[in-house]
Order: sequence, then structure tokens, then C-alpha cells
Amino acid sequence: MMNIVKFDRENLRNIRTDLEDALEKVALKYGLSISAGGISFGETNFTCKITAITKEATGGEEVENVKWATAYKRYAAMWDIKIPINAEVTFNGRTGVLIGARPKARYPLVVKSADGKLHAVSVQDVKVK
Repeated sequence: MMNIVKFDRENLRNIRTDLEDALEKVALKYGLSISAGGISFGETNFTCKITAITKEATGGEEVENVKWATAYKRYAAMWDIKIPINAEVTFNGRTGVLIGARPKARYPLVVKSADGKLHAVSVQDVKVK
């Protein structure tokens, strides 16, 4: 067991990994999707926002980012998008998985490509594969 004297980026990466593992167990137990947000820290403390959402709110799908998935569910009808969350899509000549939306952004849809990179994409550029 490791005793932490002060928080830094390296030990917080390890803590975050352990937190995500623990949250995954809780999510499975209660049928939720749970994600940890950004971590802010000082030498002797850190803060992390945890968000949970019911599977019904995401259509029964596992989601990578609860906030983005919730926003997508809320705004998809307004944008007249009929693509389900986690669907394979094409965008700008590439393929990826639609994981959510950031409604106030210039390019509101968030797509994760096969190499794991996140892309901000306009509503018009996303098509079902």
C-alpha cells in the first residue's frame, strides 16, 4: 500500500484509474452509467465530480461520457438527428462512434474514431454508417 504525502499529476492518474475501476463495479451493481469528471487538486486534497445516469436515460447503452450522452439525448430531437448513441457513423471521410454532444460548441457532436481520438463534428457532417 502506498502512502501519499502530497498530490501530484502522477499519483492522481493512479488514483483516477482505481476510482474508475470502483465506479465500474458500482455501476454494474445498480445498472447505471457512472463517470468521473475532471480532478482539481492542491498539495493535500483533490476534488472530483462524479456523475451517474440511469441506463433508461441512455437507451440502455453504456456511455463513455455521461454529460455528453445526456446532452445528446436532450438535443438530438431538436437537431432532427435520428442516430442512436454509440452508433457507428461516418464524418468527414472517417468512421467512428457517436458518443455524445456539447450543445453550446460550434461543432456540437462528439465522435470517437477507431484510434481513440475524440472529434468535434457538425450535425450536417455525421451520417449513419
